[in-house]
Amino acid sequence: IYMEVRILKNSEPSFKEWVLNGFRAILEIEGIKFNKKDEIFLRNKINKTTSQDYSEGDIIICVKDEKILGYLWFNEQKIVPVGGMNYGFKDKNYIWVHSVYTSQDTKRKGVASLLYTELENICKSRDIEKLYLEICPKNPISEAFHSKKGFIRETVIYSKKI
Repeated sequence: IYMEVRILKNSEPSFKEWVLNGFRAILEIEGIKFNKKDEIFLRNKINKTTSQDYSEGDIIICVKDEKILGYLWFNEQKIVPVGGMNYGFKDKNYIWVHSVYTSQDTKRKGVASLLYTELENICKSRDIEKLYLEICPKNPISEAFHSKKGFIRETVIYSKKI
């Protein structure tokens, strides 16, 4: 099955809508409510990420026959990935993966693996040695996939509802 993997372009509004809906689906899996304010914020982020002058963040998409099958949203940064700004900056840039999503009918067909292969190629071209992401405990499928791909757990964040 031939699938094209590339960066999402600003000129593809229907694909940007697909990414928004994928992000919404991830939040539903994780039990997080998605309101209108969140949607506006996310639309702005997607528009900024896919604009021509924004190079720190990108959305990789997997497309077959002009139909989007999945996406991987990432950005390059130096801020230590835990503890907010409390721990300062890393010596070298890394990639933070915001989200990965594949359509229900293409799950377990290699789409997410293709997206990560492309991301690893991007990392090599930028001399980046590390990827980070967070996985919600309510998403064990994501945890199993990333573990299989060689990701390891580095930190655990606790919370308390008041």
